[in-house]
Amino acid sequence: MLKKVSALEYKLHRRIIGKDDFITYIQRIRYHFKREEIEYPIIQRIYDVFKRATSKWKDDIQLWLSFVAFCKKWYFRMELMHAEKLCKEKSQLEQAKINLDDYEFSEEIMKGELAKIVYKEAIQKIPGADFILSLLSVASLFNFAKDIQEQALQDLQILYTKDPLTWDFMAKRELEVNSLPSTESVSKQSKVTDMAQKEERCSAVYEEAVMAVPTVHESILLQLHSLQAFGQENKAIEVALAMTKRFSQSVETWKMSLQILMESKSDKVHSLFQEALAQVTPKESLPLWILKAEWTEANQSSEEIEAFFAKGVLFLVPAVSIALKERYLDWSFKTGGIKKARKTFARLHECRPLSLEFFRRMLQIEKEQEKCKMENIRECYERALREFGADEEELWLDYIKEELSHHQGNPENCGKIYWRAMQTLQGEQVESFVSKHTLLQTGHS
Repeated sequence: MLKKVSALEYKLHRRIIGKDDFITYIQRIRYHFKREEIEYPIIQRIYDVFKRATSKWKDDIQLWLSFVAFCKKWYFRMELMHAEKLCKEKSQLEQAKINLDDYEFSEEIMKGELAKIVYKEAIQKIPGADFILSLLSVASLFNFAKDIQEQALQDLQILYTKDPLTWDFMAKRELEVNSLPSTESVSKQSKVTDMAQKEERCSAVYEEAVMAVPTVHESILLQLHSLQAFGQENKAIEVALAMTKRFSQSVETWKMSLQILMESKSDKVHSLFQEALAQVTPKESLPLWILKAEWTEANQSSEEIEAFFAKGVLFLVPAVSIALKERYLDWSFKTGGIKKARKTFARLHECRPLSLEFFRRMLQIEKEQEKCKMENIRECYERALREFGADEEELWLDYIKEELSHHQGNPENCGKIYWRAMQTLQGEQVESFVSKHTLLQTGHS
């Protein structure tokens, strides 16, 4: 490693230096010194190299952004590390009973006063709750920086009260606060009680966020998964249900709440779906129908699934009806094979509105059969052309290709299909069809 770094340093001292030399050098150092206890000289060396690179390539925006990202992370940390180093040196000298008169130890620096100044200037120049949280995570690594930690918490709650990151952090913090002494004498019951209290406080913070900051309720709802990550499914459900009461018109709120209940295998999923579909505007309900289809297929009996699809395909919103027809056909084939798929297709192929994808899926199912019959393929194409023949020249071309390639196909039918297409297609579709058909005849398609 020393040889590699030395070689890279040699490159930086040449008269002709490439930008890649700087970047490779920085990456090499950072790769080998990523640990938390990275030393001050290493940080300073990377800083100096960045400074040289940005002064040489002043117009390279990406290089500047990399430099800024590095400084964000280490500007502040360097001061805290310097203070910690002075504290350790003083402690070691005191233990060795060495006279401290010959040494300079600034009490202000050792208390982190310079780090405080850096912190205050940084949050003024770089706004955002995420930045304060990154500084807070650094300060939490140093025991003597309690004042800075408290200051960061205050700033977070004062400056960014409407940011979901603030509420999420404060809620998670309730789960991590140590309220019991870390001794073996603490009973299991006490630990259980303590965790229950933490859960209550965490839940209370999330509920307060929902009520206090309605403009970001969907972002806060996304953070509910953190409760599940801590194993607090019941609390996540409790907060999710509270959200649906307050924001009953929000599709995203219902969707996320339902996902939380589904992941927790709650017995309230079915009733909540019913309530959601009753509250949300029908035109916006497609995500909920798709989610309900996924849950129904995974958790209910064949009879219940059939009943769900039978109701869904008749829904008045075209987007919902079309999506469920496609899904119904897929489920039929997956669970009952080709016979059930054909039965479902026969039931739905005249139940408008329909999508071209619905017919293409049935065509694909037929083609996958070991004994693929051309008569079934023709039937699918004919029914698809009744619905989309006027606008889809590709459908006519695919039909012709099928007659030419299928072992039961009849090339003589291609001419008839061609003339039917010419009479049915409209506008620019005719010209496009003729052009593509010509290529097909000459073997270029």
